[in-house]
Amino acid sequence: MAEKKVLTNPNLLKIILSFAGMEVKRVCNVCGKVINYQILNQHIEKNHKSYINLEKCKKMYFCSEDCLIMYKEGFNNEKICVMSILICIIACLLICLVFVLFDSEPRQQQININLSV
Repeated sequence: MAEKKVLTNPNLLKIILSFAGMEVKRVCNVCGKVINYQILNQHIEKNHKSYINLEKCKKMYFCSEDCLIMYKEGFNNEKICVMSILICIIACLLICLVFVLFDSEPRQQQININLSV
């Protein structure tokens, strides 16, 4: 009976939750605002944006579109995309070169001599 009074009393519940503290799960990678946190058994998740940084192989989280744009100015995936395209082109050229080298074996020519008179 006393447990119900504690849980239904909003003032007392706020005091207990503030004493327990919150466990931060995710923060914005630019400004540091809390995006996802947990208080006791409550999971609170605010609206956020995410971006996959291929150079770090990591998913980054941002609180707003402005923070995402600021992050993209410094860390866009251009370098890794250019490198992967160059590696693919070089690999294709090497494979074609191997096929050309092994396909161009010296073929024996047959000499036909006509000995009829």
